[in-house]
Amino acid sequence: YGTRTDKGFRWIARGFWQRGEELYALASLDEAAGFFGPSLALRAFRLDESTHTWVDEGVIADNCINNFPPELLPNGQWMMSRRAYDYKKTGVHFAVGGTESIRSWESFPVLGSSSELAAEEPLWWVLPDQRLLAIFRDNRRSGFVYRSFSSDNGRTWSTPEQTNFPDATSKLHGLRLRDGRYVLVSNTNPKKRDPLTIAVSSDGVTFTQLGYLVGGRHIDYPHVMEHGGALYVAFAGGKQTVEVLRVRIDEMSR
Repeated sequence: YGTRTDKGFRWIARGFWQRGEELYALASLDEAAGFFGPSLALRAFRLDESTHTWVDEGVIADNCINNFPPELLPNGQWMMSRRAYDYKKTGVHFAVGGTESIRSWESFPVLGSSSELAAEEPLWWVLPDQRLLAIFRDNRRSGFVYRSFSSDNGRTWSTPEQTNFPDATSKLHGLRLRDGRYVLVSNTNPKKRDPLTIAVSSDGVTFTQLGYLVGGRHIDYPHVMEHGGALYVAFAGGKQTVEVLRVRIDEMSR
């Protein structure tokens, strides 16, 4: 471990999954030479509250790295994004299931995610009309995010289309607020990862407000949570620090 060669192996944290009464920590494991190695697999560790330890549950999805932990679909199943070790050729998939067991998944491709763009690090959420919207960064450096829709709980997806929402080819994150609005935190300067901004949408598709969070330096890898009437935005400062901003939700309308 810790050796960036095809003889070394690398863990990548993939988030916490609250599945009913069980809490899992997810992590991928693969060869460390590049992104990603052929032994790529997603593994889970279950929290044993009686002993305060993490129990290795092994592989829950072969040839898979997710972007964020599974979230519930309108039909009660779980869904997470899936990239295979050769995803640059095969494109992005979404894995649906996780109800019968933590290992029960079906994989559905987003056709065009490796031809219309070089899709990377997808984010998705449920729209008010129960359709799904997926957002992708484009590693071809178009300078804009792409989007795709699903009307059947992630089984089929529309061909990704370029939006006019600017992007620095950087990881993004967002969610639906308890008041029904959607927020997207990202680097909206196409030229560099500076600044970090927050965009607000009433319908989850079109963003009509954009606010400055932090900048004047390299900022990336955001993650946002809602708690106690505020948003907590965690981010990396040049991959050297982890920092958190607190934004009051009642102030965002200004």
